[in-house]
Amino acid sequence: MNIRKAQLADVPQLNELFNEYRLFYKKEADLEKSALFLKERITNNESVIYVAESVHQKLTGFVQLYPLFSSTRLCRLWLLNDLFVLPEFRGQQISVLLINEAKKLAIDTDAVGLILETAKSNGGALSDEQIAQYFPEFKGKEKAIGDYFATLNEKPDLTPEETQQYFPEFFESLQG
Repeated sequence: MNIRKAQLADVPQLNELFNEYRLFYKKEADLEKSALFLKERITNNESVIYVAESVHQKLTGFVQLYPLFSSTRLCRLWLLNDLFVLPEFRGQQISVLLINEAKKLAIDTDAVGLILETAKSNGGALSDEQIAQYFPEFKGKEKAIGDYFATLNEKPDLTPEETQQYFPEFFESLQG
């Protein structure tokens, strides 16, 4: 499995994944509008999208990150907003590879951390209590916002094994 940065040429395949992702979150399919959205993010460098590509050049998953900045820390953060792996490819550690690429981006850009945002209604999403349990050093830094939560991860250099250890329910949900 190859993890690489998405390019404009990937939009047709990526858009199919993005549509499946949006359907999972109970959004209506709009392939034309979502393709334009992806093209704009890539063209304008408004997000960073990494894709997982099989040996047959099929895109099997993606992660999308948006840049944020901290005024008080005078530095960059990254919002890990979207993570998706096709159901038939779950259980192959693709999500781990994508998250590790997100961590590399945070390190390479001297970011102070990653913020994970996901719907609490996501069957694999972690509750605020689970985040505090798996990341005791971040206790009190998790924020519930309506149906969503975000967590500041000030240590984006976790190994793949540590990532799975701290987020077991999340990874189990991706494995089907």
